[in-house]
Amino acid sequence: MEFKKTLVFALLSGFVSAALSISIPLYLDSQGYDLPDIGFLLGTAALLSALLGIALAALSDHFGRRALISLYSVASAFGTAIMAFIQSPVAFVSGRAISSMAGSNQWNLMLARVSDLSGKEHRATKVGLYIAAFALSYSISHIIVGAIIDGFGFPMAFAVTIAVALACAATALLFLDVGKRKHRFHLSLNVLKTMDGKLNMIVSFCTGFTSIISMYVLYIFLARQYGFDATGVGLFIAAAYVFWAIFSYVFGPLIDRKGVKKMMFAGAVMNASAWFAAIYFQDFLPFFALMVVDNITWPLYGLSAMKISTVLPEQENMGRDVSIFGFANMMGVIAASFVGGVLAEMSFGYVFAVRAVAVLLSGCIVFFLMKVKD
Repeated sequence: MEFKKTLVFALLSGFVSAALSISIPLYLDSQGYDLPDIGFLLGTAALLSALLGIALAALSDHFGRRALISLYSVASAFGTAIMAFIQSPVAFVSGRAISSMAGSNQWNLMLARVSDLSGKEHRATKVGLYIAAFALSYSISHIIVGAIIDGFGFPMAFAVTIAVALACAATALLFLDVGKRKHRFHLSLNVLKTMDGKLNMIVSFCTGFTSIISMYVLYIFLARQYGFDATGVGLFIAAAYVFWAIFSYVFGPLIDRKGVKKMMFAGAVMNASAWFAAIYFQDFLPFFALMVVDNITWPLYGLSAMKISTVLPEQENMGRDVSIFGFANMMGVIAASFVGGVLAEMSFGYVFAVRAVAVLLSGCIVFFLMKVKD
């Protein structure tokens, strides 16, 4: 029953994430911001959002995850409201910092919750189910929110997002606090004293850096390259990302059987190859086919990376340690935010190339240097 509640939450949070993902870059583009400006605004917001994550996650180990997960959903609604209804760059950065902090830390806590509800030997399967539910909602919600933007404008899209975020908060209050630990509260970084822990910080950074595509560049690319309106962008994203949902469900058990090192490396090689190819094939049908390949192969990489981040932590400090790696991931997101706009202004192909290198590098680190066993 607890895991079913978690899947319901995944569906709702997938909508919130999709709504912000499509609305923010298209909204800023409509306001006349160029790509470097968009990157600067989002990067500054991400930098501000990264400051409290580890300490708050440690609190979740001691006091339980339910209240914080619910609070983060309320914070996401509050941050979205600031962005939507106060028209200034300072308000946008502040609102996005709040919603980004809430979203990233909530993601880490939900990953810790899935870990609380699963054994190590079946964890990729459980994480895969959670990601499949999230990704299914995320993909379909792009169509819904794109249609809302075209039909009713950005304010309505933000208003619906706020309502669903509050529904997430209410759903989280139904959770049992399965993550509580009876131990002394502390903020030691023991997980980073091992070589695998240090290497996983680099892997987590690289994984966060792969958002150089998905944070805002892909949405602007689709709008400018193919002349799509918001609904068209949403349809494209949904049609490609639904494969992320399907193969997250399919590949979870495979990763548990075959091991994270081999599966992550295989996923990294195939995924990077698709993005290297995208440098040269940017007509609609070839590019769409490559995006399908990206979403089919990403779960091999992504689920393996998430399983590693739940296998390495100390069991009594799961939330804190997962969020240490989550902090490194956020540092990658921040770097991607600032760099993505600058590179995209020169050529979208540069962004595709850098994204491919980040995936391939982290896959090689895991396969050739880490000794993690699952």
